[in-house]
Amino acid sequence: MNMHKTHDTEEAWETGKLGLDTEFAAVDPEHDLTSAAVDKALGLKPISIRLEEQLIQDFKLLGQMEGIGYQTLMRTVLRRFAESEIKRHVRDYLYEQHLKQAEAGEHSAPNNDHNGDSAKAA
Repeated sequence: MNMHKTHDTEEAWETGKLGLDTEFAAVDPEHDLTSAAVDKALGLKPISIRLEEQLIQDFKLLGQMEGIGYQTLMRTVLRRFAESEIKRHVRDYLYEQHLKQAEAGEHSAPNNDHNGDSAKAA
């Protein structure tokens, strides 16, 4: 055991001279840090999915480029896609409802000719 004392400096922490020795690390017994507990806390549910090997490699490369794990990147991409598709479907639905209302308004619109000239024009 090395009895050399390292002084508490910013450099010592940044270089890892301090803070990396597992001898002095402990897990707080108050917190459950199992994989299941972490997944539950983050709202994650493990699933099984079959993907092409090249797609996985592409996500791994993109994840490296972004500085995140490929599974995190996949979750982000899937979330963005799902949110975008939901918005698209809502927009399409609202547009269809608008068209139906406009169409119904044309057929049941009261005569706005206040001069009574519509009968003469016909």
